[in-house]
Amino acid sequence: MPMIEKTRDYVTVLRQQATQLNELADTLEKDLGCAARPTKPASAPKVSPVELVPVAQAMFSLRRRREKILPPKFLGEPMWDLLLHLFERTANDHPVSITKASYAAHVPPTTALRAISVMENEGYLVRTKPCANSRNVQLKLTDNAMDAMCSYLQSSDPPRLYTEALVRRIG
Repeated sequence: MPMIEKTRDYVTVLRQQATQLNELADTLEKDLGCAARPTKPASAPKVSPVELVPVAQAMFSLRRRREKILPPKFLGEPMWDLLLHLFERTANDHPVSITKASYAAHVPPTTALRAISVMENEGYLVRTKPCANSRNVQLKLTDNAMDAMCSYLQSSDPPRLYTEALVRRIG
């Protein structure tokens, strides 16, 4: 990535973080009862799915780390793991096979297939074939699913992880 693009990305991130800090300060002022002036709610800037990939990756990484500490029976959310993985792959325009999705979510293929069927029936997922006679099925989130995930990831605001991921990405 050219230096100018890195700088632009960094400026965008700084502006988003400044907005978040202002919102935090406003909330703190209200909680303390010393709000000096009424504030209008700031609308969150539209963030592209690719910009939110570091947030999804950070969440996914945290989930993998907790598996090393806690018993597996405490951590059963295969559908969420699939959504995080499929979000990242769809945002980067890389459909994923059922086998790879199952492996990424750390679940048996049968569990992945059940979750995939539910997501497909709910309109969150589409199955595609690279060519008509191919047996290989690729998975991709729908636009509605991508919008929902973007809304969630943007509102979840894990600032430290997001910042660390972006700093690694920007260099």
